[in-house]
Amino acid sequence: MTFTIDANILIYETNVDAPEHEAAREALAGAWRGSEEIVLFAPVVLAYLRNVTHRTLPSRPVSVRQALASIDQVLALDHVRFGSDTSDGWSILREVALRHDTYGGVVHDAHIVALMHQHGVGTIWTHDVDFRRFDDIRVYDPVTGYRGG
Repeated sequence: MTFTIDANILIYETNVDAPEHEAAREALAGAWRGSEEIVLFAPVVLAYLRNVTHRTLPSRPVSVRQALASIDQVLALDHVRFGSDTSDGWSILREVALRHDTYGGVVHDAHIVALMHQHGVGTIWTHDVDFRRFDDIRVYDPVTGYRGG
């Protein structure tokens, strides 16, 4: 089974001061050691880079060089790959957005769900409860242990 990881889990793992840090660190350590295919999507990687390098958001921002090196290290694993929109990305995003009546910040989540459909990914690891509104994917929250979808 192929899965993806949302930016918040990656950010919590980097931000040692976050209350969710330990749960994210343990979950990701297992994912990186595992063999199950993982797809990291472009918008997730960009959100991770934007947040962990922002000088006012995390309590201990990292340099862009450090953040890029972290992503490079993960993408070097045999079972992890980078994913972005395919040629039919717009039509899939449009269908997901309309089907789930998305608006505001949830449009970003709909884009990730559309990417999941494009790449045959069924599960997302996230602490964002908004993903639970999408009934055509599975959600796993490594912070709370929630599994649904």
